[in-house]
Amino acid sequence: MISFPLVLFALIVLHRFLPPRLAQLAAVTLGTGTFLYSLVFSSPPVVSGYQAVADYVAQHARHDAVVVFSGYRDGNFVFDLRSHEERRDISTIRADKLLLRVAVERERGVGQADLDEEQIAAFLRDFGVSLIIAQPGFWEDLSEMARFSAVLHSAKFKRIAHFDITGTVAHSDKSIEIYKPTYKVDQTRRALRLEMPIVGDTFRGTVGSH
Repeated sequence: MISFPLVLFALIVLHRFLPPRLAQLAAVTLGTGTFLYSLVFSSPPVVSGYQAVADYVAQHARHDAVVVFSGYRDGNFVFDLRSHEERRDISTIRADKLLLRVAVERERGVGQADLDEEQIAAFLRDFGVSLIIAQPGFWEDLSEMARFSAVLHSAKFKRIAHFDITGTVAHSDKSIEIYKPTYKVDQTRRALRLEMPIVGDTFRGTVGSH
């Protein structure tokens, strides 16, 4: 966020100490030079693999499916899944929004829902979750997320796919696994309520089949 003010101040300095026409020429030269330098010597950071995960979900999820994502890069997955215009029927729920209460960052404190494994499993069953996309080990030092992981590795679910995550920058998400329930999924439409401490509000909606 500090980048734009820095650019603005650089232009102000040029116009402060140089004649107007020379300042305009210097600004164009500076901008063009910065762009070319970034293009040649500073490639953007890349984390790859989530497009393949989203493609799999779009191909295998049933109509009006409810899927749960548990991992660091939920934005990557949701963006890639939304690029499938033909699968706007899929509802995505973040596991940490269900089980945790994080105001802004985890480092500033985390509240936990204090659900046991049976309650977590019942929640997934009641909301008709048909696929779970999970990053192995994600926040499992928290008891609630550890219980969630235990549910995934119980007889109630089975792993059906594995994807490697690669990147040009350091990243903790090395892989993504997809699980499906071993029981029959009931996709009855249900109301969902999520607290969003970062904006101080509560969101309500519905998920599942009409």
